[in-house]
Amino acid sequence: GTGAVNVTAGAGNITDATAGEGAGNENIATGTAVLSAVTGAIGDNTAAGDIDTAVTTLRASATGGTNGIFITETDGLAVGNATSGLSAAGDLVVTAAGSVTTGNAITFGGNATVTATGAASDVTISNTITGTGAMINTLTIRADNSILFNSSADVNTTNALNVVLNSDFSDGNSAGAISLGSGTVITSAGGNITLGGGADPTTTAAVGTAANIIGIQLTGAQLQSGAGNISLRGTGFLTGAGNRGINIADDNGVASSIVQST
Repeated sequence: GTGAVNVTAGAGNITDATAGEGAGNENIATGTAVLSAVTGAIGDNTAAGDIDTAVTTLRASATGGTNGIFITETDGLAVGNATSGLSAAGDLVVTAAGSVTTGNAITFGGNATVTATGAASDVTISNTITGTGAMINTLTIRADNSILFNSSADVNTTNALNVVLNSDFSDGNSAGAISLGSGTVITSAGGNITLGGGADPTTTAAVGTAANIIGIQLTGAQLQSGAGNISLRGTGFLTGAGNRGINIADDNGVASSIVQST
């Protein structure tokens, strides 16, 4: 659809009361969905309890207590627009059967996982992601294809936060790069930063594609872990000049850096 659906729970949760799951059984099918749970959660972290959507754009907030947001989208998804993005006091789980893009900030107080499934599905981050919870939580971004941070799209955290960028996640086709654009800063404040691919990004490389031939590209970007570990594993695309596994480059005077300090 092309319209908009607004669902607000002034008290209590927004729940999935349908028996079916997946395409054809969505709770909400529209252009833009705006979900707000003032004191409760939006869905829950089970296959039957998440909110199933078929929407173009999602804006959602569950800011009371430690309540979270749990969404499964049956196609691609834009997270947020110029008005607002996603804000969860607790965990945040968004899974899409297509590419995921951001149009506004994402904040969360627990663990957060954003997943794009499908061989051509990317996650493209254009806004700041902020973890506000106590140490130590984990932000995981997974894409069956590539993970792309546009210029000045950052990861910030109040306390130690593990950050995992996991391309070529589950489709087994050995294609999925990671690219961090100019001005991007990923800060983990003592958490580990892991960039890689496949089922286990700590041991498997992100792999360049025809569109992004370098496995892991930092262009004027920074990784800052404090006392945390930093792991990068990358393999270049099979053909093409400059198809490196990992490339760290400045961008018009904006330096790239990887900083670990104790």
